[in-house]
Amino acid sequence: MNPPPEISAAAASDAYLDQQRRNRDKPKDVNLAGHPYKVYAYTADAATGFHATAYQNTRAPHGIIIAYRGTDTDFVHHARTGAQDIGVDVEMVKDQTNRQKHAAHVFTDEVLAKAARDGIPKESISLAGHSLGGVFVEIEAHRHGLSGVTVNGYGAVDLNYGVPEGGDRVVNYRMASDMVSAGSRHSGQVITLADDNDIRALTAGRYLNAASGSPPPNPLLVIADNPGAHGRAHFAPEPGKHQVSVLSPELLAGYQQNYENNKAGIDHFRDDVHRERTQLVAETAGINVRSECRRSVGHEDESMKVRHLAAAAALTAGTLAGCSDPDHPSRNAHPTQRYELTITADAPGVWDSVKASVSYEVTDDACTPEAPVFIGGHLGGPLGQEVEIEVSQVGENTWRGYFYRDLLHDEDYYGRGVCHWDAVGAGATFFTTAKNKFGAGASLEFPRVGLQTRYVTPRTRYFKKRDFLDRSLQPYAVRDFSAIDPIVEQSDEFFPITVTVKEDRP
Repeated sequence: MNPPPEISAAAASDAYLDQQRRNRDKPKDVNLAGHPYKVYAYTADAATGFHATAYQNTRAPHGIIIAYRGTDTDFVHHARTGAQDIGVDVEMVKDQTNRQKHAAHVFTDEVLAKAARDGIPKESISLAGHSLGGVFVEIEAHRHGLSGVTVNGYGAVDLNYGVPEGGDRVVNYRMASDMVSAGSRHSGQVITLADDNDIRALTAGRYLNAASGSPPPNPLLVIADNPGAHGRAHFAPEPGKHQVSVLSPELLAGYQQNYENNKAGIDHFRDDVHRERTQLVAETAGINVRSECRRSVGHEDESMKVRHLAAAAALTAGTLAGCSDPDHPSRNAHPTQRYELTITADAPGVWDSVKASVSYEVTDDACTPEAPVFIGGHLGGPLGQEVEIEVSQVGENTWRGYFYRDLLHDEDYYGRGVCHWDAVGAGATFFTTAKNKFGAGASLEFPRVGLQTRYVTPRTRYFKKRDFLDRSLQPYAVRDFSAIDPIVEQSDEFFPITVTVKEDRP
């Protein structure tokens, strides 16, 4: 049986505090939403970063709340735990597994055994958790038939543990614009609450009250507008802040009604996040951050909408800087640094087609956000773009095209200074009628000041003549060899493709 939800939420919040080892055997008084409890048990698993605290009501019938800590973002005091928790979060989305699950099993079993020895019935034990902690509430409630409360918790149903959706053992409270609780389906009841900040954020994201002809809804804008939506303080306000929990009777019904009044738009946002959560992995694993301007240039497919949610939520709305996006950098209207790309391919047959491209990167990651101290370095780099260029055949075995070193516009994407783009490579891929691919390229090493060049060109790669029309090689690129390879020096069974870059002066 669950205690009042404000008490469960307070336990879930207090579980983020470390309990000294002496408190495992010496009870410590804890105030949970104005109710007296004491620490009944505590665990801190160094191997996985799992933490949990059990609290016992000091008043009859002396019920127990097992509270599981969520993702710990206190990197100043808990750097190692934070790093471990983030790894668990990524694994849950990517692999549908949770490496802390066993530690949660062990602690829950220990508390249940201790309670049984103390004569406390199982019906007087409940579970609580926020964020990552909500996963353990749903898993352990399913294992032991316990009741529980989660606040902005990640659901356990989409993990590979057989936790069923629905039921009534667990009550999952979540704020409407919180993305974490939208990432996976839940076991138990789901109660969505919408305060004024949620409504404002969903309006900013064009899920509510969007004008006719507006671009599609954008989850990133929702998170940027309300970066604190995931915080546990909504449910368990900090002492001395004079705030009221959204779970209090005077607010709960009103926020539930706000959700009902805006249900279609809120559900649209949450469905977008759930449907596309696998897209978060690429960005979360690399911890890349991007901004929003692409929404104004076209209607992209749904999978693009939430590519950047995880990192954006972690780094808050301050990450966004103006209307610029390094995934889709703007181009200089009048570039001046023009270069010539020449490719020669003395092949044993006729090519079907050729494609050429230039690679651009931001040359200094100082303009990208700094990583938390436990990671070091910067988030979001290297930023890169591949730009296709036109080439024309100018001889029997020669193709030529032109590109601009200063094609991409230098911009401040993150509010940390201007990011400077430069060309770092150029090359071409040739296709045969058998659709085999022969690729060659060259790195470009420009000095950072001035227009003098020092290229690693011309650069020649060699290919086996017999591979020219060998259909068994599809769809992979044909293997290339360098000029110093002994097999090339000693055989005439190879043909070259050479890439040359030089400045095209007027």
